[in-house]
Amino acid sequence: MSREVTIILALLLMIPTKSTKGQRWERDLPPLIKHGLEELIAGKYLNALLDFLLFESANSWTSDLFRRIMAYLSSQETMITVSGLQASLERHLEGLLLQPRRLLSELRQINSQQFHLAMRYLFSGRRVQFLDLD
Repeated sequence: MSREVTIILALLLMIPTKSTKGQRWERDLPPLIKHGLEELIAGKYLNALLDFLLFESANSWTSDLFRRIMAYLSSQETMITVSGLQASLERHLEGLLLQPRRLLSELRQINSQQFHLAMRYLFSGRRVQFLDLD
């Protein structure tokens, strides 16, 4: 993630939102993003990441979308920061690679669309530059 994106997202986290606005933000989010955020809050990082990648395959990330995401997270009273999220995702994915049975268990719990996407990334050896607005 570029330094500029990190700074922008950190500033977005500081924007105060009211709970009544959170309901509007929730309504405005694309269903796949909203589902991914719910998975993220529930600690299902692989599912959330795959939902975000599925969204990215057909859509583009915009600063407005990031603002709506951060407002939604704020309305859910979560203490998720961009740096914390990035570190959590990295730890989770590294843990899955070190524990093949846990990886298999998580792969069994994802839907077929997510599974196909995961296999495409796994076997292509492609690194994903996630959350890059450059």
